[in-house]
Formats: sequence, C-alpha cells, structure tokens
Amino acid sequence: MWITFIDNHSLIDRFKLSRTVSKLEKEREGYKLSIENAIVDQETLDKDKEKYAREKYYMHKQDEEVFIIETK
Repeated sequence: MWITFIDNHSLIDRFKLSRTVSKLEKEREGYKLSIENAIVDQETLDKDKEKYAREKYYMHKQDEEVFIIETK
C-alpha cells in the first residue's frame, strides 16, 4: 500500500515516468530522421545548387516552362 500510493517513488509515478521516457524516445527517433534528411539535402545542395533549386523550390529561367508531375 505504501509503495503503491504514498512513497516518492510510487508505482503510479514510475508508470508516468516510463510513459514520458517512451514518448521522448519516439521524438528522438523522429529528430534523428529529420537530421538524416537535412544532411542528405545539404549534400545535394553542395553538389548541384541549380538542380536543388529547380527541384525543391520550382525555380526556372524566364524562357522556360515548368511542369510538375506528382506520383501517388
């Protein structure tokens, strides 16, 4: 009874903390994926700036037409 409800390290507090830890670990994985995507984008930008600008931001020259084809 004492450990379940009253103690500073009660089972209820431990459950809340374990949920918080698992939530933070999921967020960390999401941030790792975001960092990996940013690194790939940076490498692409360093290799060919014009290609990156055209593909990412749909930039074009004045005498060009741009067609965007999206696949599902």
